[in-house]
Amino acid sequence: MLSNSPKEIIDLLQRASEERADGTRAIQIFGGATMDKGQATDEFFVRTDGARISFGVSVLYPPAAPSTLQAYRFHLRYPEGSNPTYIRIDLNRGIGGDALMEPRSHIHVGAESLRFPAPMMTPLEVLEKCLYGLPLPPA
Repeated sequence: MLSNSPKEIIDLLQRASEERADGTRAIQIFGGATMDKGQATDEFFVRTDGARISFGVSVLYPPAAPSTLQAYRFHLRYPEGSNPTYIRIDLNRGIGGDALMEPRSHIHVGAESLRFPAPMMTPLEVLEKCLYGLPLPPA
């Protein structure tokens, strides 16, 4: 499903970690560039149909409690000339904001200002949709 070599795939995966004052460890996993604005770069996972994928996932690990999925962003950019140009699936941190204007879990379809509510999914479910379940739009 991906045209990247195994070495390229491994090189695109990154991790960041920080320990907070209360002992909670915050882990972030990144796959590819932080945001895909259509820039020409090799910092993305590339499907065999030319669509590009990048993602970020944030998880909290408190010292004496179960881990908590804090946020994620999965960006699927279709090849030049596609409409929509991209689909992005976001799970916001859930702090503040107006849930009617921007639900915690939502999908952007080709425009930053368009946000459609989405069911909360695990990061693996969203990655599976980006790899196998969101084909190229019809020409």
